[in-house]
Amino acid sequence: IESIIQAMQTYALHLDLGKTFKNPRFAQAINHQITWKYRGQITPENNLMSLEVHISKIQIEPEKITIIGDASLWKEDLRIYEIKDLALCLVEG
Repeated sequence: IESIIQAMQTYALHLDLGKTFKNPRFAQAINHQITWKYRGQITPENNLMSLEVHISKIQIEPEKITIIGDASLWKEDLRIYEIKDLALCLVEG
């Protein structure tokens, strides 16, 4: 999950979404429901991990910017995580 959150943070930085804040920081979205399904884990025996995030919405408000997306994570050819409506916020630090 951490790698998916980091990918979303990288996307936010790439778009310079925090430019309206003096000291932007990332925060969890409060009161936001996600759906998370998993069926395995990454172990040292795995040679490949890949992920993708599809951003579905960017909500811009004066106090925060919320990025919402759906994500999948694979080990080799098996999807082991599927997350719907994962949200990440940018707020004033």
